[in-house]
Amino acid sequence: MKPWLNALKDLVIRMLARAFYDFIRDHWKDWF
Repeated sequence: MKPWLNALKDLVIRMLARAFYDFIRDHWKDWF
């Protein structure tokens, strides 16, 4: 696997994790 491809995959995972965290943080009070 190419190093830049691995770095890109890591970046995408970080972005998704951040977006998911922000979404949960903003909406958990509505659910619980």
